[in-house]
Amino acid sequence: MLDAAMPRDSERCELQHNHLDGYIFQHEIRGRNLQKEFGCDQTTWILFMSGLGGINVAMFPNGASWYNIADDAS
Repeated sequence: MLDAAMPRDSERCELQHNHLDGYIFQHEIRGRNLQKEFGCDQTTWILFMSGLGGINVAMFPNGASWYNIADDAS
């Protein structure tokens, strides 16, 4: 189910962000093709989720994940 939710192919995604080139969206997971920025030979989708309160999760093609949780409340 998780694999099906991943927007790894822009042709199969539910939505493409019309105002943001290179971004796709599917099942609350967003993706950006960073092939040019990283100098890769093939399409390189970085998948990410962002939420309220500064929660961010990024998932990379090699299986690595990065997350950040911030609380800016004083």
